Amino acid sequence: MNNKEYLDQSRNIEIKINKLLDRLTIDEKISLIRGKDFWTTNPIERLNIPSFGMTDGPLGVAYHSSHRGKKTRFPSTIGLAATWNKDLAFQMGKAMGKEVRLSGRHQILGPGVNIIRSPLCGRNFEYLSEDPILSSEIASEIVKGIQSEKIACCIKHYIVNNSETKRMKISTEVSERAFQEIYVKNYKRIIEKADPWGLMVCYNKINGTYGAENKYILTDVLVDQLGFTGHVVTDWGAAQRTS
Repeated sequence: MNNKEYLDQSRNIEIKINKLLDRLTIDEKISLIRGKDFWTTNPIERLNIPSFGMTDGPLGVAYHSSHRGKKTRFPSTIGLAATWNKDLAFQMGKAMGKEVRLSGRHQILGPGVNIIRSPLCGRNFEYLSEDPILSSEIASEIVKGIQSEKIACCIKHYIVNNSETKRMKISTEVSERAFQEIYVKNYKRIIEKADPWGLMVCYNKINGTYGAENKYILTDVLVDQLGFTGHVVTDWGAAQRTS
């Protein structure tokens, strides 16, 4: 497959991806998953694979020196969820998507969809609800709005990330019933309703195993049970080991 074929919009995207993966060297594959910096992937110029750029965050495009122009900081999403106004949620997501595009980026690291399990969590202001139905209804519309602008969202922080204090080390102990009926239900409904293109896995442990290396939550639940087909990224320092 030559470079012209790679750029051919008429070709099936899955076929193009698989053919490109076959042509990547081991070093190039490693460079893609390692990243160029905090916000972008390494380009593979010989195959016309451009750098992929991300930006925070759940309440609108966060300012970084590499971003262009001023951006909107949207109000707390707890307030948005309290309205039950799904059209407003869609319009907010759409506005975010437009601003990501104006920033020259391809993905926004949001919305934040953690279940508000504890009133003491330091980031509750950028989540939606303690109820998985309300959370998933509003989050799904935000996701649809963002992705209507051909910008990828990244729902986060999967899963049971209930505390900011010591969140990089804490283990959330949760029964299977609570896990499925409260936490998984939230993600299940968002995936079914909105097909998010990205997901960020949490820092914390779940029943003693870090989220970023937890086969049960990443493979058994996310892929096999929920049928998630998007890409998964760790929270920034969440990868504990490479094996």
